[in-house]
Amino acid sequence: MHFLTHRLSQKFIKTFKSTRLACSTWRLSLVLSLTVLVSGSVFGQDPAFSQFQSLPMSVNPALAGNAGHGQMTLIFRDQWPEFPQSYVTYAIAWDQFFPRINSAFGVMALGDRQGNGVFNTHSLHGFYVYGVPLGQHSAIRLGMEFSWAQRGLRWEDLRFFDQIDPVFGFNNPAGVLNPTGEVPPGDPSIHWFDAGAGAMIFNRKTYAGFSIRHLPRPNTAFYDGREDRMPIAWSAQAGARLPIGDNRRDPTVFSPYLLGIRQGDFSQARAGMRLGKGLVYGGTAFRYAFSPLGGTADALIIEAGLRKNGFEMTYSYDVSVGPVAGQSGGAHEIALRLRLTGEGAREAGRQRSESLRCPVF
Repeated sequence: MHFLTHRLSQKFIKTFKSTRLACSTWRLSLVLSLTVLVSGSVFGQDPAFSQFQSLPMSVNPALAGNAGHGQMTLIFRDQWPEFPQSYVTYAIAWDQFFPRINSAFGVMALGDRQGNGVFNTHSLHGFYVYGVPLGQHSAIRLGMEFSWAQRGLRWEDLRFFDQIDPVFGFNNPAGVLNPTGEVPPGDPSIHWFDAGAGAMIFNRKTYAGFSIRHLPRPNTAFYDGREDRMPIAWSAQAGARLPIGDNRRDPTVFSPYLLGIRQGDFSQARAGMRLGKGLVYGGTAFRYAFSPLGGTADALIIEAGLRKNGFEMTYSYDVSVGPVAGQSGGAHEIALRLRLTGEGAREAGRQRSESLRCPVF
């Protein structure tokens, strides 16, 4: 059984999804159940949004409060909706920069549903950022992130090899689910503490940053006595915000960027751009994925958005171009951001025009 599980897992990995830096096929329930049996856990990879500019602190803690003013963000992602076992990820966040203390704070609640709810992960994150001016128009931000996560397993929805009848499948002739000899975990819910850090250096037009997450490497195994440490996640980001033309009051803005993420044996590289004018903006990006089996083209990301009076709405679609092209339904993602007014808002706007201005995504 262990050998067969290994062979299935290798096929599973071969068609992995880079955005998740993990894996899936239409047999997800079966394969995940086997993975639970062998290692006591599932692949401990982080979800990742295509619109990282809409929630940048989810990639680098140093980007909390990057907009200067306070803001609320809602984001929802439905990945591979054509598969019976899709990924759904959502988050709500608040962050704000306080210029009097050169600091920013943020809070984010994140939910991730895998396999139609077979695995559900919820986490609460807190962020702190301190900004240090390096000159008249440049600065560095140092950020910290602390989080508490909980993952639940619906054992009754898993299916195993010993339940398969060669004629009737998982059910007997009466339509009743066949029993399994596999032993469920003592507690189908686990939780852990986590931490990360990041840095971002920038001036008025360009930025470059680096982040590291899961520093404590928490144990995410469901079974007592087993160990499955969360892989450390590394990320690097770079980009620019470049006005085009002579209209300073309402310029056309070109924003190219690069993003790289690595966690365990899986990684992705993304190159993209946004172009904005007045109330509208749009962009595109290409994502390439790497695994122990090699690299593969993963997705073409297309996005468009509107902004007015402090409100911003962005929609993006991932066109799958890898092994699941034409079968998965891609990925839909929508983000809403609302600018908040409050203490220090006017001063924050003035400060952003000076040394601690960070390019707005």
